Amino acid sequence: MAESNLPDNLVFHGNGGSYPPHGRITAENHGPAVVVATWIMVCLMGLAIIALFGTRPSFGRDSMTIFSACVLALIQSVLVHLAVNRGLGRHRNKLSLEDYAYYSKAVFTSQILMLLVHYLAKLTLLLVFLQLTPSKPMRRMLWACITLLSLWACAAIITCSTQCPLPQPWDLSAAGCYHQGMHHDRARAFQSTRIPTQ
Repeated sequence: MAESNLPDNLVFHGNGGSYPPHGRITAENHGPAVVVATWIMVCLMGLAIIALFGTRPSFGRDSMTIFSACVLALIQSVLVHLAVNRGLGRHRNKLSLEDYAYYSKAVFTSQILMLLVHYLAKLTLLLVFLQLTPSKPMRRMLWACITLLSLWACAAIITCSTQCPLPQPWDLSAAGCYHQGMHHDRARAFQSTRIPTQ
């Protein structure tokens, strides 16, 4: 494998050459902890999907939405891993301009995908309830929940996509960006919708 441009203390020297580490948590670099947590969750998601599709005799709208959510979650996990490789978990001052630009784009895209994944997972649950519910009033209420959920997801994605001014909405160092804590508060509010849907 080719030599990496990482400092010597961050490179594993083994048989056949030098390799960048897959996870070395230090006081200056917490990114590997994010990678480990991300890929553990991806493995659990994979096992759940195998169990789901292995036991279902037929596939409906709910199967397609959960499968779509899993594909997007896998892409989002890859983006998080790439962001860690370029600086997620390290201090901004330690990153080159090129690494920071790449990291910013990966995090920006992964945030949007995260919102889509949460939306599709909740939509799947509501679609399952629709299949199981013969009551017309209950079905109307479920369709109202789906409509509200869809409107909220659209608003959250648009807001996340415009967190910084164009032409570079991913550049969090630009003037005019709103505080990132607001985005995380919105994400937590969106995740809290699991209480009424479950």
